Amino acid sequence: MINWRRMLNVRATIVLALAVLLTSCSDDKVAGGTTEDAGLAIKNLDVAGLAQKGPFVKGSVVTVQGVDCKTMDFTDEVFEGSVINNDGEYVVENVNLSVACALLEVTGYYLNENTGKKSTGEISLHTLTDLGDRKNVNINVFTELEYKRVMILNTEKKVSFADAKKQAEKEVLAAFDVKAENGDFSLFEDLDVFEKGKENVALHDVSVMLQADLDATELAERLENIAADIAKDGKWDDRDSVIPSSSGNLPSSSSSSVIASEAKQSSNSIKDSYLNPNIAYGEMTDSRDGQVYKIVKIGEQVWMAQNLNYEAATSYCYNDGAEYCEKYGRLYTWAASVDKSEKECGLGNECNLASGNIRGICPDGWYLPSGADFETLIKAVGGEKGAGAKLKSLSGWRDDGGVSGNGTDTFGFSALPVGVGMQGFYGEGYGAQFWGSTECGSASAADKGYSCASIMSLDYDDVDVSLRSYAAKDFKFSVRCIKEDGEFVPVSSNSSVIPASSGNLPSSSSVTLATPCKTETEDNCEYGTLADSRDGQTYKTVKIGDQVWMAENLNYENGNSMCYSDDSTKCGKSGRIYTWDAAKEVCPSGWHLPDTTEWVALFSAVGTRGMAGRNLKSTTGWADNGNGVDAYGFSVLPIAFWDDPDFIARDEYALFWSSTEVDADKAELQHFYMSYDSVIHGSFSKKMAVSIRCLKD
Repeated sequence: MINWRRMLNVRATIVLALAVLLTSCSDDKVAGGTTEDAGLAIKNLDVAGLAQKGPFVKGSVVTVQGVDCKTMDFTDEVFEGSVINNDGEYVVENVNLSVACALLEVTGYYLNENTGKKSTGEISLHTLTDLGDRKNVNINVFTELEYKRVMILNTEKKVSFADAKKQAEKEVLAAFDVKAENGDFSLFEDLDVFEKGKENVALHDVSVMLQADLDATELAERLENIAADIAKDGKWDDRDSVIPSSSGNLPSSSSSSVIASEAKQSSNSIKDSYLNPNIAYGEMTDSRDGQVYKIVKIGEQVWMAQNLNYEAATSYCYNDGAEYCEKYGRLYTWAASVDKSEKECGLGNECNLASGNIRGICPDGWYLPSGADFETLIKAVGGEKGAGAKLKSLSGWRDDGGVSGNGTDTFGFSALPVGVGMQGFYGEGYGAQFWGSTECGSASAADKGYSCASIMSLDYDDVDVSLRSYAAKDFKFSVRCIKEDGEFVPVSSNSSVIPASSGNLPSSSSVTLATPCKTETEDNCEYGTLADSRDGQTYKTVKIGDQVWMAENLNYENGNSMCYSDDSTKCGKSGRIYTWDAAKEVCPSGWHLPDTTEWVALFSAVGTRGMAGRNLKSTTGWADNGNGVDAYGFSVLPIAFWDDPDFIARDEYALFWSSTEVDADKAELQHFYMSYDSVIHGSFSKKMAVSIRCLKD
């Protein structure tokens, strides 16, 4: 176990040892705390919350220790609980403190957000909080980075606990170039890396960035060093050791976006930070200037997943700042985008381009999209309705009346809101426009003048996309190029953005992207039936991409399988649950238990793992309005799983075995949860009993 607990106050370690001793020697103590009511500020409080780096795994130890709110002295009151599941949920029961403030600590393994796998070692994270008006306290990277600074502000600067918390939180955010709108930001102990909202996105992105490709010991050292640095003066002075100065500034703080991947590679780290970490990107190098771009296959097209940044005449950086070019790429007039002079093809001049693909300013082997190419792209992502949200990046976009303008980046296009140049520069955070090669004067254009050309337009306050719009040729917009031959190979897992499946993600070229086939009013999915000859049961099946899945959970009875609460009527609706050994051979003839690669192929076919939960969950039955849209007829229902000796959370979870074995004790599974749009990949004890979906051979 990493021993760096309470580094700020050595006395606390001695107090903790004394508390444990007292616990073992006296019947008047409860986990180090007194049971007497006299003088207690906190009485019989069950403290609960989330422990997250990625989620800490079940069994991780959580302690609550009293801290004097005025002096920051630790009391001898220590209470212990644990993380109760692999979502990081913890409980510490019957906390009694003579003071209102407390230091919470979690120590254990966690699920790495970059790889989806259990960490290689244990780490500890802390939260310093006031329990006087709360019982739910989350423990995360932000709370870890602030707590030592709070203690110094309180003890050395004589700042009140509440004001010290506010100041420390602003300083931690500023260290990552995140600024709250109107100066307000949610308390760190309220944040959740899996929830929506700018604060939660910021926490998620910082957690991913700091993890990078480090192991647990290296990560613990990094967090300790950053926290100690910030504690001194509220600034992260040694930031360049993690984020090279050559990378320029971190993403615009006005949108609460922060770098989402390790920034220790090339100068591509800023633009790479906005990519979707659940997408298997490819990579290409522009031979003209050596710049490297991520690329992505969407439908049958291969697109640049980042804006072109090749310098040419009549191309510009937003606000004439080089740091904007590094982040957003360059902005081009239309003449520059087709690699012509303004005199040849500028405002009011007929360009009369040749037919066929127009390379324009694009690298060799790539070309500038036409209006028809944009239409093909939008058709591949499901049509204009909702396409804006699917194409926009996960962060960087302005809010619209408190509603985030960020997208789901379902297909990895990762459009950033660079704004526009027109007699100045406007609209960073609000919009993205991409030049097409179709001139208004061409036969295929509605406008027969020669002062405009086609664009594809995305806006912060619109989930749709504008395809058939045109703009004046002297406007300055972004350029995305298309590959001529359509060949695509994902980069390896040591790239700057690591696929969430850690190498299990199949090549995009091997996955058929499925079209959503089910809405509230129509169901056009390709269904079939499976008759199980062993017991005569019939199951609904559905084709999604190149795979044919059971659209219902298996309900065949064999050894080491059971019904929820041992009630056979429950099996009729949700199927049986199986231990892993029972699951391996239980699928009907011609069908099999899918391995993790096959699960990931399903998630890729419906977009990404990050949206697969929403797209595959049923439209009813989930607790706390956690229903999905069931866009492909897969219809995942919530069903309890069994973890000896208990059945767990019937309406909150749906877990499915994979045939992929981790070791003698554990196997991999896929975890749908009521509050997540994503599907979590994890490894669990083979003795647990969870659901099965069989896949056709």
